[in-house]
Amino acid sequence: MATRLFSERGYEAVGVDEIGTEAGVTGPAVYRYFQGKDEILATLFDQAIDGALRATSGRFDTPAEELDYRVRAHAQHVLREHKLAIIWIREGRSLSTAHRQRLNRRERQYLELWVECLEQCYPILTEHEARDAAAMALGTLNAVALWPSGALPSERMDTDLADFVLAGLQSLYAKPRLARAP
Repeated sequence: MATRLFSERGYEAVGVDEIGTEAGVTGPAVYRYFQGKDEILATLFDQAIDGALRATSGRFDTPAEELDYRVRAHAQHVLREHKLAIIWIREGRSLSTAHRQRLNRRERQYLELWVECLEQCYPILTEHEARDAAAMALGTLNAVALWPSGALPSERMDTDLADFVLAGLQSLYAKPRLARAP
């Protein structure tokens, strides 16, 4: 219930009474389950990160297979859970300091999985470059959640998005790089 409300109108514009009404209970009844609206938002962030971790985890024979799977699974996850993805992308600033610190720690752990995979796929990358590549890939994949609703989803959106990200990584990092102008 809160997922739809927060994704459509934003965290600040939604009250606990509305969340309760949407859930079929009174606003005060929500406090039996959550200490407040901030805890509801933190729970949604946990759901988003847990879902991304579940979707992109597995056992792989090669780093290339892992990267392909991670990109495709993350694209599918963002498209399938786009309302939750909208909250994850837009509402981090609305979390309390304690919840934001925990979220940042969890996001860094998720990013590390991508960095390690990219370092194995593209040994020419420095650690800093692998972080940048992971951030670019995830930023591109996550941005689809913010597209206008009419653009979501086409039959091939997840495949096209994943192919786009994988081709970009391949183009940038698969061959020795020429010196770039500053």
